[in-house]
Amino acid sequence: MIIFWKNKGFAVLLYIMFSVIGTMLLAQYLSKVYDFDLSISGRIPFALGIAFFIAAIWTYLTKNDYYKDREGNKVKMEIDNSFFFIKMEYWPYILGVIGFSLMIGSVL
Repeated sequence: MIIFWKNKGFAVLLYIMFSVIGTMLLAQYLSKVYDFDLSISGRIPFALGIAFFIAAIWTYLTKNDYYKDREGNKVKMEIDNSFFFIKMEYWPYILGVIGFSLMIGSVL
């Protein structure tokens, strides 16, 4: 599989992977502590929806690059960060929609 990215666009994939792994580990731990079954339909997609929301927030907070000028002011850099030819500024919304649809689909 070929993965296309520019600059720090590859971070989107890493954010998704770490969010999903972390959320699943937390869900497994909580299922053992509070003695509930994760295999019940709807619980894993709901946890995945939360993971995609976490990835969306993480991507939103890190989508821009900044530098400090001579006076110490933070200035935004115009760098093309993209993942699969989609700019990094659009990925938080895509991940948020995926997370929301997973959560709603697991509840219905």
